[in-house]
Amino acid sequence: MNPDKLSDYTDHLSDSVTLQWLDGHKLAFFSVNSSDRPDVKIWADKVEHVIANWREDSPYAVIHDVTKAFLSPYAQKRALRLLHLLQEKNLAGRYAVVVANTPFGQAIATFVNFTLRPKHGKPIMGKTFTTREAALAWIREQF
Repeated sequence: MNPDKLSDYTDHLSDSVTLQWLDGHKLAFFSVNSSDRPDVKIWADKVEHVIANWREDSPYAVIHDVTKAFLSPYAQKRALRLLHLLQEKNLAGRYAVVVANTPFGQAIATFVNFTLRPKHGKPIMGKTFTTREAALAWIREQF
């Protein structure tokens, strides 16, 4: 498929996981509405695919909405692997994580902000938000 002809669309990966492409296929928006291991696996496998196929001449722009999920040990392990893949590929850009404004959401935010924080000086930045709108605005600043 020609990337110039890609339009915005939603891919339903499971009943609880979707990937929506926005802004002419420049921004990936994952919604994860479950913490069940099979859904976390579907999400993480698809993110790995997105990272592996990201155009290096385009800023990395991915949002993960996990407002209806909690942080399982398996999700932590897979998220750490995704950060390592991003750093190995040396992509430049941003990723945002939308969390619920609850104790579960704050636990995810703490994990993202302290454990998934890329090393200083790396070309990738990650940040948490409690609204989709704020995450979208921050991601779109780089375009």
